[in-house]
Amino acid sequence: MSEHPVVSVSTPADLASAVPYLVGYRPSEEQFVVAGLAGGTVAVMACASWEPSFDDVDGDWSRTALKGGVVYITDAMEPAEPDSYIVLGYGPQARDRALLVGGQIEELTGQHVWQISVEPDGVVARFEPQDMDWSTYPMVPDKVEAELVYMGIPAPTQTRDEMLERFTPYPEPTWEPLPLAEQLRVEESLPSARAAEAVQTLADLKEHGAGDDPLAPGRLAHLMRSSKDVRDAVLVAGIEQVSGATLLELYRGAPAEYRDVTGNVASVAMYIEEGKNIGAAEIVSHVSRDGDQGALADMMASAVDGGLPPRVLRETLTYDPAQSLHTADSRFLVERTQRALSQAQHSLARPAPNQVAQPDLGPKAPVQRGPGVGL
Repeated sequence: MSEHPVVSVSTPADLASAVPYLVGYRPSEEQFVVAGLAGGTVAVMACASWEPSFDDVDGDWSRTALKGGVVYITDAMEPAEPDSYIVLGYGPQARDRALLVGGQIEELTGQHVWQISVEPDGVVARFEPQDMDWSTYPMVPDKVEAELVYMGIPAPTQTRDEMLERFTPYPEPTWEPLPLAEQLRVEESLPSARAAEAVQTLADLKEHGAGDDPLAPGRLAHLMRSSKDVRDAVLVAGIEQVSGATLLELYRGAPAEYRDVTGNVASVAMYIEEGKNIGAAEIVSHVSRDGDQGALADMMASAVDGGLPPRVLRETLTYDPAQSLHTADSRFLVERTQRALSQAQHSLARPAPNQVAQPDLGPKAPVQRGPGVGL
């Protein structure tokens, strides 16, 4: 599922040229694409694998299996409120598959559906229901692709698996954890100071990379892991600064102990920036649900699976974290004071290190003088 910038298309061939950029990879002949339109604009898009084989399309079991997938797609698109749909089929059976999927969407939603086929020889065709025939259109890839590249949309990969590699951790970490002394310094500072340092470190990494400061990735990760308030401040800043690529690289190169926090932040940033759920879902799959980052990971998984529009998530996370950081500072100071008092009380209850404890012998007995003993 994806939500993306508005792209101008005038023919079915233009749309077919744009689809790989909008979903992130080139659909295979065993896939189909569904676009949900709202007010004449593509509001949301999904690419799905064809489950039943072409030879079995007429069988009840295959239609039932396919319908289950279509129900999932239309339910996930519902938050975008489509008022019509476009179905694109691919491969030698593109026309039959587009008609079958389109018919099931019309049956489920009651909305109009346009069926388009993208065929192996490069022909793009649209079904014309009034003529019960297909109109063909020449594909001119450069026409739409130039606009998409100008808009900064990444070039599509050839396959879905290649796209997923963009969102998986590197085989080995590319940066080291922060030295212990630096970790202690971070943990003894106020959350608001940590947040300010983390936001500045993110900006520096985005502009210069880690070349000038090899400790910067480890510092940013440890600052985020030290407090959820700091993590959320970085997340807000990352969205405002469009720092998804920087946060993605931080997560991919993270040592195992920092993968959860960096993965959470990267998943949110990439979902909002690219508008595609496939990348966010892949990142979240590498985040543990058992640790202290589990709640955010569960929220992202629910947002992706439920088709929450990225713009809604952006609106939710566009806020000033100053108040929450002020509360975190107060809590930190109270906890530090309580910890200091506890340590002081414990220290007073113990003998001084050089003090020898004297046994209590009770009242002294009177001295008895023996015969002939002089004092």
